[in-house]
Amino acid sequence: MQIYDYNYHVKKLDILLSKQLSKVLVAQDIPFTDSQATLIMYLYHHQDQVIYQKNLPTILGISGPTGNGLVKRLVQKRALELREDPQDGRLKQLVLVPEIVADITRRQADFERAFADIDRQLTTGMSADEVRMFRNLLKRAIQNMTPNQS
Repeated sequence: MQIYDYNYHVKKLDILLSKQLSKVLVAQDIPFTDSQATLIMYLYHHQDQVIYQKNLPTILGISGPTGNGLVKRLVQKRALELREDPQDGRLKQLVLVPEIVADITRRQADFERAFADIDRQLTTGMSADEVRMFRNLLKRAIQNMTPNQS
């Protein structure tokens, strides 16, 4: 039953990476969960784009209700704002508040160091070619398992 083996290893890796990210957040005194931090960092790195709440399932690979919960909690924590789209009031744009943007910018070097440490830990014992292959195989497996978007 190879499918069980794949599922086990992928899930185990996901859990281990989430735990490492949580440790970084705690060490940096960041008041967000790893899922919330993932959304915040996505928005931070895509500030030049309009990101809608309805696109979170595609962007983050989560369900609509999970995305709605993330947004609701981040709005409650005053980390992001929902803005009505000027052309379509039904669409809600996700925008980080200026204080969060400034905080991330100030801590950018610390984050990069911590994430580089996790990356090194993940790829210890792998050659540069093996790391490239590992990333490519992960991407290909995800593509293979993603239903056609036709």
